[in-house]
Amino acid sequence: MRIPLLDTMNRRESVSISSRQRSAGQRCGLVLAIIALVCLLVGVAFAEKTCPQCGTVNRDDARFCKSCGAKLPEAERYVPPAPRVRAEVSVDGNVVTINSEPTGARVLVGGVERGTTPLELRGLAPGRYELELERSGYRSYSGSFTVSSPRATLVVTTDPAGADVWLDGEYKGRTTASGLTIARVGEGSHTLRAKLAGYSEATKAVEVQGTGTVTVTLRLEKAMGYLSVTSTPTGATVTANDQRLGITNLILGLTPQRYTLQVMKPGFQDWVGYADIAPAETAFVKVTLDKLATRKWPLLVAGSVLAAGAGGAALLAEQAYGKYQQARARGDAEKYRQETQRWDNVRNIAAAAGGVTLGLYFVLRW
Repeated sequence: MRIPLLDTMNRRESVSISSRQRSAGQRCGLVLAIIALVCLLVGVAFAEKTCPQCGTVNRDDARFCKSCGAKLPEAERYVPPAPRVRAEVSVDGNVVTINSEPTGARVLVGGVERGTTPLELRGLAPGRYELELERSGYRSYSGSFTVSSPRATLVVTTDPAGADVWLDGEYKGRTTASGLTIARVGEGSHTLRAKLAGYSEATKAVEVQGTGTVTVTLRLEKAMGYLSVTSTPTGATVTANDQRLGITNLILGLTPQRYTLQVMKPGFQDWVGYADIAPAETAFVKVTLDKLATRKWPLLVAGSVLAAGAGGAALLAEQAYGKYQQARARGDAEKYRQETQRWDNVRNIAAAAGGVTLGLYFVLRW
């Protein structure tokens, strides 16, 4: 019998605690309501109006000035602003779709009424447009939208492939064997630029009109390299792969490859070497030529002696020929004829030998 009694007591205590909790919650709500009412009364009590005639401060609910009796202005009532029209504008090419919340708003584009929302506009020229939406009971919406020019697709190929491509200064990618596709290119003039290591940069102007696909090919030429040759002394002849290039000091452009160079100057030892010309780079070659020892003076002496001997033989031949002309006896005439012939032969041989010797003196470079 004790157990039911204990259970009854526990239930009574639980009900009592719940009642106390509800009473506490009601008291808190009442306190908050009283605080709010006090704040309202304080706000009303401390609200005030200033008399426009005498400047006396009056209660906010007063209708006449307590000092001069002038009529006080009515208290201004707060009027919440009207909601604004919300707009949603989408542009697809030259098709413009305009929606609003609420619908039925009047649409003005560039100050010209075009209908009410929802509205779809077509055929607008490329450019920027001012948009206004007006709806009774709502504040107007003001904004803008831009209609872009029609877009085309560029397919760029390069010869050779693998070149980096820029469109109007913006990098677009690298070409493959099938080319490089550049989407959404606007109307007008554009500049394509392609670069590839070892080749000269290629540039091309492209005119895009309307939509569709435009195929462009850029051909890149192998870049020129440069050769600079200086020699000491200057004025030497330079050849590359047996082709004469010019006189030192010189600098000129060549197709990139390896060249066999030869630098020559009379009186100096020839210089032979190699130069590897790389694209868009300059190969510098500096040569000091070694002077040859002069050994040609014996040729000059021998040539001069032979030339003098030819002259002497010519004089002796003339003398023998004169005697031959004056000879009276047959034996004397034959003797002088043979003598004349001998000196003529000596003259011819000496003249020939002297000419060859002097020629070698001027031709030989040592």
